[in-house]
Amino acid sequence: QIDFKKEGNMIVLAVEDNGVGLQQSQTLRSEIKKEYKSLATQITQERLSLLRQKYQLPLDFVVQELKNQLNEVAGTQVKVTLPMQN
Repeated sequence: QIDFKKEGNMIVLAVEDNGVGLQQSQTLRSEIKKEYKSLATQITQERLSLLRQKYQLPLDFVVQELKNQLNEVAGTQVKVTLPMQN
């Protein structure tokens, strides 16, 4: 599920999936490819940090596991918050 919404002068992009969650995904990957390390999240955080510093913008990037009513992992959510330009 992909959702865009306006919160004040910010745009929030939220992407959710109903997969196995972060921890289980890392466990499965480590069993399959021990030498493989994904850098996508780290690179995205570094780029947003550079933009935050250079332009003094309130950018945010959050990755979290989703839980159901039984407190079981129900997927992953990624939220990116960006300021709107006038």
